[in-house]
Amino acid sequence: MKTKLNLICLVLLAVMVADLSGGRFEFNIGKNAANYESEMRQNGKSELQQSEVIDARLLALLPISEKQTALTVTNKLTGKEVKVWPKTLYVEPDTYQSPSQWLSLLAVLAGLAAFVCAIYAFIRFIIHVNHDRIFDHRNVRMLRMAGWGLLVYGGIDSVWTFCDYLTNTRSFAMEGYAVDWLSAVEYTPLLLALIAFVAAQVFAMAVKMKEEQDLTI
Repeated sequence: MKTKLNLICLVLLAVMVADLSGGRFEFNIGKNAANYESEMRQNGKSELQQSEVIDARLLALLPISEKQTALTVTNKLTGKEVKVWPKTLYVEPDTYQSPSQWLSLLAVLAGLAAFVCAIYAFIRFIIHVNHDRIFDHRNVRMLRMAGWGLLVYGGIDSVWTFCDYLTNTRSFAMEGYAVDWLSAVEYTPLLLALIAFVAAQVFAMAVKMKEEQDLTI
């Protein structure tokens, strides 16, 4: 039983970490933007290569008509140019727009802290169960902590993505497409948070039933 539980928990941890790793491209953009601003302040010019992205905002699109804008890209396998119809893309504005560094840093640190808190709580829960401390109030607290951490992380990520969409719609549009606002919601961490809350409630009921049985005996 413990082996099956550990395998399920490892899968859940892998899903949580995989969801966080999706922000690697955004991290590189932020790093390039910081280098760009630092070099502009010091030298009045930047040594960044033109191919390096310093400001790009995520945007998800929804086809709404037959007249959809197609992009031409090179197929790496054949070397031929082919047409593609994008649904999710990063848009670089015509001019560099410096984001609020303090707000960006605060959002990243808050989201990361919430995510680390959720991981820590979940690992503590697994350790308690493996040591046969199942009907324990600490398990309920750990599951609720994991749920709140994932909820905060998913909420911050969703709000930040929504702001990116809003910024892009002011200066960019593609014929035949509308913005898919619902895709701004980060469903994976929010769904995992709901699962954690449900599991916490189940454990809380089990602990209460055990305490009542112990009093009866």
